[in-house]
Amino acid sequence: MKQRCARYGGLGGLFWLLIGQAVAQMPIRPGLDLEALSPQGFFLQSRLPLGGRVVYSLSLRHPAEVQVLFPDTNYAFSPFVLVRKAYFPTRTDARGSLDSATYELTCFEIDSVFSLSLPVFILQNGDSIPVFPSPDTLRLQEVVPRQNLARQSFRVALRPSPLPLYFNYPYWILGLLSLF
Repeated sequence: MKQRCARYGGLGGLFWLLIGQAVAQMPIRPGLDLEALSPQGFFLQSRLPLGGRVVYSLSLRHPAEVQVLFPDTNYAFSPFVLVRKAYFPTRTDARGSLDSATYELTCFEIDSVFSLSLPVFILQNGDSIPVFPSPDTLRLQEVVPRQNLARQSFRVALRPSPLPLYFNYPYWILGLLSLF
């Protein structure tokens, strides 16, 4: 690209810049509107206990000729950890194809609100384009209410616990035998 710009001068560089922008903005497949493809992603629960499990559902209705990929175990589900996934067979009818999957997730973070939006990847011309649903939020289910924490007084118990003294006979016997 730089060689072309240098060869044709300033106007040539501007020409290739405009052509490159036009090519980059061309539709992936004639008639395929990526904005019309809107995945649906949501949590099946509204609260998550610390270390508990929650299910996230992801689905996409698309034209039958479009190939899609859903996130697998290698995807970074941060701040969540993937426990289990379930993919369902594609169902095709007059309205198009429906692909769906559920992800069982767990989390050990102590934030009060979590948000997640998993992409669906559209395969076109050897490339994959991620399409994201609207993020869904989940709240941490508190085990001890905050009002109770404010009224509690915590004491530190640092009293040492006595340990019984054991005599290590095998090492003493081996040590004495090694002297002779």
